[in-house]
Amino acid sequence: MPLKKIQQFSLFFVCSNLYVSFALVSSDGTLISIGYDNVAVSPLPMSWNLPALYTIAASQAFIACISSLLLLHFALDSWNPDSTFASLGLDGLTYGQVTTMMYFKVSVSDFLTLFSARTPDGPFYSVMPSRILLVAGIFATCVSTLLASVWPDGHPDGIATIGLAREKPRIMPLYVWIYCFVMWLAEDAFKVLVIYTLKANNIFSINDTAHTRIAASHGNLLGHNTHKGAQLV
Repeated sequence: MPLKKIQQFSLFFVCSNLYVSFALVSSDGTLISIGYDNVAVSPLPMSWNLPALYTIAASQAFIACISSLLLLHFALDSWNPDSTFASLGLDGLTYGQVTTMMYFKVSVSDFLTLFSARTPDGPFYSVMPSRILLVAGIFATCVSTLLASVWPDGHPDGIATIGLAREKPRIMPLYVWIYCFVMWLAEDAFKVLVIYTLKANNIFSINDTAHTRIAASHGNLLGHNTHKGAQLV
């Protein structure tokens, strides 16, 4: 490994606060648009089942976190002749590229996770997203891709940063997108598996969350009064 490359790597990995701010602002904009999303309306009154909700959310967060740590390992090990990067024929990354790549990965993963989390009863394609959400997501991911590709060489917060397309391998943004998409499919599949397990075993009484039971006598009274034109308060 060239000496100048060794000097660019620190003992602990840190990411620029500027990158974190960009990721938060762009993801928050997309989250706001979910208020106009398409939903599958339940015919019964709904109630929060927080244990089940936390379990499903944790399953998605687990895959997203593991995929980020795995990509970080691949990037920091990219100068190893036996690394994953070397096996793909890619050049090693500078520390500036690594920090930019992790910002890019987290940003894309956040957007994709949103499109998976919005369908808690099935895979991401079970309910088509609204046009507003889709446009907001495409716009945010395009901006993130552009920033991650052409970000100028600099040291905000004293941390090296540079656009992925400014140094070899210049095709790295495409590889990050492919990696994020594959991991997102795995995340969504794991989410569906967790939901299936919860429902198959009625864990946290998930199957009873949206059930409203009306006693037979009340049902008869409701039907009788409705037939007579009476109004129940």
